[in-house]
Amino acid sequence: MRTFLVEAGQVYLVKTSNHGNINFDQILIRSKTIHGCEKFIMVYHNYIVREVRMNKDQRGVTLIELLAVIVIIGIIAAIAIPMIGNVVQDSRDKAAVNEALNIIHAAKLAYANNQEIFVNDSVTVADLVSNGYIQVDGYEGVKVGKNEGGWFLTSNKKNRTAVNNLVGNNNYIAAADIITEKILVAALEGNEVQRQPPS
Repeated sequence: MRTFLVEAGQVYLVKTSNHGNINFDQILIRSKTIHGCEKFIMVYHNYIVREVRMNKDQRGVTLIELLAVIVIIGIIAAIAIPMIGNVVQDSRDKAAVNEALNIIHAAKLAYANNQEIFVNDSVTVADLVSNGYIQVDGYEGVKVGKNEGGWFLTSNKKNRTAVNNLVGNNNYIAAADIITEKILVAALEGNEVQRQPPS
């Protein structure tokens, strides 16, 4: 392969080919650029044989194009990662609320079968666990009971935080509040209902 210039910047490729005993000089000359597509003319001994188009797709990736792709991926990641984190936290909060509802259902079953473990219409979660009505951890000192407003349990950090997160109000349930069954059901749907005063 050999190269030479006819006009500066015009000749792209010169290749000598042997067909029989005749040598041909093949030259690609850039004729024009249209919409990012470079158009070339193939010449054999000054005779135009065919036009050849070289698209951008035939060239390598530039550094700017690579950087653009990296920036786009970074933007997508910056949007997606917090959303994934919110979904994970939301599922944890719903699991905690469902666990609190299961404790209330266990207390209802215990109330129907064994009222002796109830004191003033309330029972500790520890008593429900020790009598085999439910198996949970992290509810030390939490009581479940019933009053004129229905079934409730006293709040702890786990169920209080879960309810407040689901309704989007950090001041909805305070440490001294009780959490009624109605509050738990509404929290699963992201709704607030009127709270009962502590008993």
